[in-house]
Amino acid sequence: MMEVDKKHMLFPHIDKASYLRIFLCPAFFLSGVSGLVYQIVWVRMLTRFLGSTTAATATVLCVFMGGLALGAFLGGRVADRIRNQILGYIVLEVGIAFIALLSSFAIITVFGSVYVDFYRFFGNNYFSLTVARVLFSMLCLLPPTVLMGATLPVLISFITRHGIHFQSGFGRLYSINTFGAVFGVLLAGFFLLGTIGEGSSLFVAALFNLLAAAIVIRLEKSLKSEAQATRTLLETEKPETVPLPFPGRIRIWSKITIFVSGFTALSYEILWTRFLTLPLKTSIYAFSFMLAQFLIGIALGSWLSTRFSLSKDKPIAAFGFIEILIGFLTVLGMLFFSILGQISDGFISRYYIGVLASVLMVLPVAIAFGWQFPIAVRCCISDTTVPGKETGRAYFLNTFGCILGSVTTGFFLLPFIGTAKAMVILGLVNILLGGILLWISPGRERGRMPAVGALLAACFVVVVFLVGNPYKMVMHKRAVRYLGPDTEMYAFFEGTAGTTVPAGVTENPFARLLFINGEGVTALVSETKLMAHLPMALVPDPKSVLVICFGMGTTVRSASRFPSHNNHIDAVDIVPKVFDSFIFFHDDAEEVKALPNIDLYAEDGRNFLLVRKTLYDVITIDPAPPIYSAGTVNLYTREFLELCKSRINKDGVVCLWLPPAAGSELIMIMKTFVNVFPGASLWGGIDSPGFYLIGGHRPFGQTEEDIKKLVKRLSAIPDLSEWQGYYKNENVLKNLYLLGPDAFSKLVKNVPEVTDDHPYTEFPLWRGVLTHNVPIMNAGFIRQNLEKLRGEINP
Repeated sequence: MMEVDKKHMLFPHIDKASYLRIFLCPAFFLSGVSGLVYQIVWVRMLTRFLGSTTAATATVLCVFMGGLALGAFLGGRVADRIRNQILGYIVLEVGIAFIALLSSFAIITVFGSVYVDFYRFFGNNYFSLTVARVLFSMLCLLPPTVLMGATLPVLISFITRHGIHFQSGFGRLYSINTFGAVFGVLLAGFFLLGTIGEGSSLFVAALFNLLAAAIVIRLEKSLKSEAQATRTLLETEKPETVPLPFPGRIRIWSKITIFVSGFTALSYEILWTRFLTLPLKTSIYAFSFMLAQFLIGIALGSWLSTRFSLSKDKPIAAFGFIEILIGFLTVLGMLFFSILGQISDGFISRYYIGVLASVLMVLPVAIAFGWQFPIAVRCCISDTTVPGKETGRAYFLNTFGCILGSVTTGFFLLPFIGTAKAMVILGLVNILLGGILLWISPGRERGRMPAVGALLAACFVVVVFLVGNPYKMVMHKRAVRYLGPDTEMYAFFEGTAGTTVPAGVTENPFARLLFINGEGVTALVSETKLMAHLPMALVPDPKSVLVICFGMGTTVRSASRFPSHNNHIDAVDIVPKVFDSFIFFHDDAEEVKALPNIDLYAEDGRNFLLVRKTLYDVITIDPAPPIYSAGTVNLYTREFLELCKSRINKDGVVCLWLPPAAGSELIMIMKTFVNVFPGASLWGGIDSPGFYLIGGHRPFGQTEEDIKKLVKRLSAIPDLSEWQGYYKNENVLKNLYLLGPDAFSKLVKNVPEVTDDHPYTEFPLWRGVLTHNVPIMNAGFIRQNLEKLRGEINP
């Protein structure tokens, strides 16, 4: 069999197992780093073409995980037959680097246009659209992800051949790879994407793969192949490092449980994200933190499984007991969330409450999952001569469970059962399977575990009755904080795309807010009416209007009341339940929705424009706040604004609403807008400190006479003064106009623009850290400096 050649060893005084780990652990760590960087960037790239809907994102993630599962299965089938497995691993890592870069290049240069052509050929048919998403995602992602999935079985087969115990070796490698994934999440989410951009991040990931290969090349030089001995081993020996298999019934239930364990693990991850966006908000940093914490738990648990004899001496009973523990810890985390949700914001900040809630909800359960997985793989072994193949099969089952769990939870459990109830049901499934495994485990393994497991199951029932629905409770508390103690939640829509809550105070018709995933996204204010009337008034006779982000429906309602003839309105929102919430904000909502000239689309606004050729007179965009919210940047980039420009008529107008925010962030969006629309002008709200960015193929509002005509036209629109009568006053309306094209261009000079490759506004962390006390930019600030800003153009 293969041996370590001492004269080539860097550390000849240590034992062979330790020597192998010195090389394999850092290499597999780097492999984990690169894998998560690839995943994060590819999801961002593909969803820009497929749409940022839950269906599109789920498709990309399922194809990614499916590639890993397929790679593990196929890699396992060949791993034990490879003579020089370490060379095979080197080839895999180098192949991942180059194929990943080629796939990324295909996504950027080919994927978008081909997908759009496919969509237009088959039309807006859900089945054909789903087929297209799956097909194109597979073409781009399967080649590199299959190679990624094959790395683990190859290494497991290699280390068992060299005398390392199967279960402990698997636990160490899986743990170190997952620690690498943690580092990859944090590196991409907190540094790479916000500084060097998506393309450069991919090159960094590929560099990690090549570095992993280089490390293992040094190991390969220390090994010599004895072909005949290796062949004899494969044909006649059973490596003593692989434990004997359990009886068939135990293996069957172990395989069922490892599949269901993957199902529940990804389901919990989705449900935790829904819970924790309430205190942690919707920034990319919050999502990165939650994912990193889940992976840290998995990595710690896998490492712990190598340190305790229980995992090796009593694997079946330990497997079952940990399943029961997972179910109990799940509902216990909900109880902690409920308790922390009652703490006043005045006592401790919302952010720190969120971090603590996240740690208490996610980390214990994730550690249990990580501890369980190496034990579960060991319990599934049926043939000791092919450890690589057995590893691949177990990994395939678990990952396939992950895929099914994410789809089932996102599309069925969340919309039909709800977040809290789904968590309880999944916890019950874990407890039942754990009980079965304890029941069928050998008597010598059980000890006190059945009694403790029964106690945990009883505690599970008690906690379920105590906890209620903490998600809904905390959401109501959030609404009360915004609107006061008399706040009522008119509905509580838990859907695939998010949780939608229309809320208000019955006695005050203007005390209304729309919450999506815990964020107050819009209120009943005249500024949303202006998002329709201002751009429409700049077009002589607007016939077609597109509203991206429906929200409360105020902009669509106002567009339908604009005094023009035969105009058609398309409204798009990524969250379908906002259309159902319309009735809670406007008494005539059903009449507006029934108008024949209004069409509502539950789609991603950017994707809606991308796949259609329709031209509009007005496109008005109201991205969900805050501007750093994950995914919102897709409506601020140069590529999106150029797409908007290509979808307006010769005299068409694009209107982009910006809420007040840090000047360092807004100025980059304004710069991008000015670069795409050289004649752009800046307008500000009367009651709200936000901005309207107006642009088109030609300048608007360049002269004083233009402004007078616009103001006269606006003052004659009854709908605009429905809530505030002073919108009839021409002197008030004149204050809407802030800066013309020349002054606007001067304001945004010497700042970078936002692009798909450099989504700066989604990653404000380092600008906030390095630049203290960044002032908030709003319309009031611009008005205070109007003379200075305008004067700098013509001193």
